[in-house]
Amino acid sequence: MRILKIVIGLSLFFLGLGFLNWTNWIVKVNYWARKYVFCDRWLLFHRRKIGFVCLVLSIILLYMGFYK
Repeated sequence: MRILKIVIGLSLFFLGLGFLNWTNWIVKVNYWARKYVFCDRWLLFHRRKIGFVCLVLSIILLYMGFYK
């Protein structure tokens, strides 16, 4: 369970960084997951909010994985 929290935390951390910094990466992820998760219009208007939430969740999960 501890390893799972660390892996999910790291994944969310890099996902958050991608939403905040790497626009080309967002387009690639969006293309791959368009049918399952994302709506184009919603993603483009709320990318900073999504990135911030992913970073916060990753910090929480990484903390729980390493220190509990």
